[in-house]
Amino acid sequence: MKIKLDENLPVRLARTLQKPGHDTDTVSEEGLAGRSDLHIRSQTSQ
Repeated sequence: MKIKLDENLPVRLARTLQKPGHDTDTVSEEGLAGRSDLHIRSQTSQ
């Protein structure tokens, strides 16, 4: 399962989810902080 966490969630949550093997990224890590939800969604469906 791929999970993208929004910028309002702590990065440590991403690390916690990665431990059991989930493919987890954060909006901030991908340079998408401050972008609209629609823009972020368009990036996740690629």
